[in-house]
Amino acid sequence: MVPVVAENPFDPSALPTPDSWQWFTETGKNRAPNWKNEVTLRTVEMLGEYNPGDYIAQISPTPLLLLPARNDVLTPSAFAIGAYEQAREPKKLVILPGGHFDAYVKGFDASSEPALAWFREHLAP
Repeated sequence: MVPVVAENPFDPSALPTPDSWQWFTETGKNRAPNWKNEVTLRTVEMLGEYNPGDYIAQISPTPLLLLPARNDVLTPSAFAIGAYEQAREPKKLVILPGGHFDAYVKGFDASSEPALAWFREHLAP
């Protein structure tokens, strides 16, 4: 087992960014009080091997909405934009302000409005 996050980004952890530490310790305390700051080393290894861009062109014609954050250092937005460029239609890209976790709390309006519109367009009967 290794920590998911560490206060010092230079300490070993699965998500070694200050915003990860803040999200999991502050937001997680209120939203997931039973969360434990641990993950298997195998999970960390598999995370490094995960590359959804390798398969993105194969999911068509499934509608694809990507909402990368402009200042995401955990999952750099350049990777999401590169994957988006390889995807086939129907697709939509909305670049959000903020970092990786902002879409869930302080940037929720910016992320939920395009998501809701997309779901209504592609999932409504």
